[in-house]
Amino acid sequence: MVIIIALFQVLIFFYKDSSKDVSIIDNARTLAFYKKIDSLKLIALESRKLKLYPFNPNYITDYKGAQLGMSINEIDKLLAYRKRNQFVNSKEEFQKVTNVSDSLLNRIAPYFKFPDWVTQQKTSTSNSTIVKYSKKE
Repeated sequence: MVIIIALFQVLIFFYKDSSKDVSIIDNARTLAFYKKIDSLKLIALESRKLKLYPFNPNYITDYKGAQLGMSINEIDKLLAYRKRNQFVNSKEEFQKVTNVSDSLLNRIAPYFKFPDWVTQQKTSTSNSTIVKYSKKE
């Protein structure tokens, strides 16, 4: 019984399956397969990109600032400004405080979301008209 088992093991070891021959590969199928793999890699890469949502720039953390492309100095300037209990209320003020480049500001500024009272204050002061009333006698 042991000899028969050993014989089968030797036959299985040396038996070569011709259907698994690697040298016979259809080039068209291989190229199509690699194109499919490349497209799946691109889809995975796109899904890992940073998706920006509206945010208040006053509460940018180190991690969020690094994701946005800000340098450490720019983030530290903003955090120091916030430690003095001061808030950024416009994109111009954000650039003045942090000294970010114009290109970075143009990329992230559309996602700035300031509180309603800040945005309403700006619109109400710019659109207000001064009405003078005459004195009643």
